[in-house]
Amino acid sequence: MEPLAALGLATSIIQIVDFSGRIISRGKEIYHSSDGTLKIHTVLKEAAKNLHELSLGLIEDISVPEVPFSKVGRTKRGEKSVAEEQLLELSAQTKEITDKIIGAIQRIEVDDVGKMWKSIDQAFHSVWSQKELESLEARVDNIRKQINTALLFSLR
Repeated sequence: MEPLAALGLATSIIQIVDFSGRIISRGKEIYHSSDGTLKIHTVLKEAAKNLHELSLGLIEDISVPEVPFSKVGRTKRGEKSVAEEQLLELSAQTKEITDKIIGAIQRIEVDDVGKMWKSIDQAFHSVWSQKELESLEARVDNIRKQINTALLFSLR
């Protein structure tokens, strides 16, 4: 056998073993879990729900109509600052992404907890959708950085 063909075969075997190992380990965790999901997905789902609620709260707070200032009697100007507009846009993006994260996790949750084949099937789906979840997490992290910057400018 040629050296490059042997290397290619060895690499393929290693990838198959690695993929199978991840499926078996996740299937075992799902099978033994009380709610039919991986711990990391439970944490991610709760974080996404919290971010979703915070985004809605921020949208409501910024969208409040004109309110008079306390003792001075002046009113808040009718137009939003650039930072407030950016915060509204980022909050809307966060809401959209968290909806996608929650939906992706719900698609890979097990309905029949304690069924081995169902757990293995869900483990396969979790490995398969891992890239999607990592991509969504990276997008949320990027938005978080932008929100921090916009908040600093709005406090200025």
